[in-house]
Amino acid sequence: MPPENLWQPGQQIEPAGEVTDWVKENFILEGSPLTNEDHAHLRAADLHFLYTNVPYTDGDVPVVGMAELVKVGGKPWAQAERVDQLCLLHGKIPKMRVWLYAPFMAVADPWTFCAVIEHELYHYFQKPDKEGQPKFDPEGLPVWGTRAHDVEEFIGVMARYGVDACRGRSREFVEAAMRPPLIAPAQTPFSVACACGARL
Repeated sequence: MPPENLWQPGQQIEPAGEVTDWVKENFILEGSPLTNEDHAHLRAADLHFLYTNVPYTDGDVPVVGMAELVKVGGKPWAQAERVDQLCLLHGKIPKMRVWLYAPFMAVADPWTFCAVIEHELYHYFQKPDKEGQPKFDPEGLPVWGTRAHDVEEFIGVMARYGVDACRGRSREFVEAAMRPPLIAPAQTPFSVACACGARL
């Protein structure tokens, strides 16, 4: 659960280390009933979560989650300010992080909470090299990217949480929708549709 001081809209941001740990243990690492091999590539990821109560809409759609690849750039002072802020929030400069809108997540049922989390995880992928193999930087660390939705949603989210968690049409979506969800149907129809906004 988000901290109570973030349950109402405002202008706050707080790290969510407990969410980071919970997501890794339940969706990414092996051994949990919720482990999803679609996220196995994230086992080596420097992934962090944070809560905010700052309202955000993309067009006319409220956003409840956003996957981000963290970039530090700009002029020296702006760069220093960004580094300082990241280190205050996370204790380091993370490679990737997921924003969660706390007022929504505080009232989401467990299936909807999980669907939003997995939606954001599906945005991340390890970039391929010229031979199509997973790409690594000179230090041997994975090179990450973010991807757009499968049509308007990720197929894996529909397969795990059902058609009401998603929007969009495709043959694969229909085929996934014809099967029962692997986990449970998400209860809030617009929940994952609002979990958008991957930022490079």
